[in-house]
Amino acid sequence: MERTSKVSWVRRPFHIFNHSTREGIKFSVKFSILFVGSFIALWALLEVKRYYNIDVIPGYDSPVDDAYGAARGTIVEFFK
Repeated sequence: MERTSKVSWVRRPFHIFNHSTREGIKFSVKFSILFVGSFIALWALLEVKRYYNIDVIPGYDSPVDDAYGAARGTIVEFFK
């Protein structure tokens, strides 16, 4: 059983965030995890596609492949 103080000036702990702020933070964290997870999955898929030279349409590079190749080339040049 919880003991309560009989002193009138003792208050319960003050919560910094109200309910709506906590819900907003929970939503932001869930959205961030989903976004980062999707980014990592897409990156891994494109890297496997490049490594094994898998083409959905042979001889055709999609704009996603071009953007990934350009970004990868820029990062490789940066770390040389």
